[in-house]
Amino acid sequence: NTLAIMGEEITPFFGLEDDARAVLDNNEHVKIVIFGHTHGAMQRYYRDGKTYINTGTWTRMINLDFRSLGQSTSLTFALVEYTEEGQPIASLREWRGVHHPHRPVNF
Repeated sequence: NTLAIMGEEITPFFGLEDDARAVLDNNEHVKIVIFGHTHGAMQRYYRDGKTYINTGTWTRMINLDFRSLGQSTSLTFALVEYTEEGQPIASLREWRGVHHPHRPVNF
């Protein structure tokens, strides 16, 4: 059954944002949590100034979402930069090749 297989593939990744939030909540000095190697890229900026990023995967996937039905390959990664004060700022980026190495991912 295709739906059962899809459910098995997706289910382990649903709780990752909750897991990331738990790490952020339980560690005062942790400002950013980055997970990866899952099906979908995601970034969340929380009101308390903390950030969760999931970099997704570089593996070609069959996408059943009607917005982008078919095969999709999105080469996403996390970029962490630091302000002059030493504060980390993370963003989800998409690799675009040599001439335009990357761009922001907008959700």
